[in-house]
Amino acid sequence: MSEQKKATDFLIECGNPEAFDRTINSMGAAALVENGGNGQYLKKDGYYVMRVFGDAGFLKFAIQNQGYGKIIKELDELV
Repeated sequence: MSEQKKATDFLIECGNPEAFDRTINSMGAAALVENGGNGQYLKKDGYYVMRVFGDAGFLKFAIQNQGYGKIIKELDELV
């Protein structure tokens, strides 16, 4: 039986959430969390919530070093 990877949520600052979401989707199993299906993205403490289902370390590195956005912090629990 294979072990499932746990999801991780991050608070993200980005200028264009739609473009950011498309970019991170293309890099792996990650997406901005939608706010109840109303076409908006969920915010917590003024920042967008990004959920990563794959390699969180790779995504963090790519986002910060390629200038896609700024990771504010990793959340202790899923939102």
